[in-house]
Amino acid sequence: MLKELKKAFAEPELSHASFLVFLNKVDKLEKGVSKDILLEKYDLKDCMKDPRIFVELCSVKEKFKITDGLSWLSKSMVAL
Repeated sequence: MLKELKKAFAEPELSHASFLVFLNKVDKLEKGVSKDILLEKYDLKDCMKDPRIFVELCSVKEKFKITDGLSWLSKSMVAL
């Protein structure tokens, strides 16, 4: 996934965009599966260093962390 995000940021129209990545269904994960493990699995670990990208574990079903991600996105948006 990191490769795709880097490709998107290379586009002039998206170079200043903010990207919110939700890793949904954390309510279905086995106990002990950490955010670090999921970041590694989906090749998102390096994304955490880029302030334009926010990765949030969430559960839409359980209404867990959805508003945190959307709050970050609304604060990070740049007026065009």
